[in-house]
Parts: sequence; structure tokens; C-alpha cells
Amino acid sequence: MPDLFSNYINNLVESVLSSVSYQSLSAKDKKSLSKTLQEHFWEMAIETFLNRINSAQAQELRSYLKNPRQLEQKMEQMAATTAGLATEIQERLEGETERLKALGI
Repeated sequence: MPDLFSNYINNLVESVLSSVSYQSLSAKDKKSLSKTLQEHFWEMAIETFLNRINSAQAQELRSYLKNPRQLEQKMEQMAATTAGLATEIQERLEGETERLKALGI
């Protein structure tokens, strides 16, 4: 499942930016906001991981922070093997997506 998290987060960002609340933004503003939203969603996903995994797993995850590709692969592996983790991440990010859509600009 390569790029599972990246694709998922990109879809969430697109969902926010295509909502009625953000339609009036210029292409330049949408591009800037897209980067901010991607970072925000990634931070939320990583935070959720760190809150759910043990200290050895957290240390292992931290060792990949300088290599986003390996970090994503490790996150995919952990999400697949840690009971309920993928669901928790999904619920958290989708809830945030809905809040951002409602908030608007």
C-alpha cells in the first residue's frame, strides 16, 4: 500500500478546499492553504500514532522523521498491525476535515 497516508491526506485536503466555504479563494491562496492543511493533517496523524504506540515503537517512528517516505511506510505498517489505530486516525482526520469545512474562511 504505497503512499496510503499521502493519498488519504491529499484527498482530505482536496475535500476541504473544494467545499463551499473555500470556493472564493484564489488558486494561489488554495495552493498555500493546501500545504498548510497537509502539514496539519500529518501532524495530527503522527500525534495519534505517538499517543497509541509503546515507547519502543515511538522511538522507531521518530528515527524515520528525516525520511518522509520511510516514515510513511512505517506508519502504514504500524496502522495495519496495531488494533484500532487506523480507525482512530481516520475518525480523527475526518472529524477535523468536517470542522474545517464548516469553519471556512
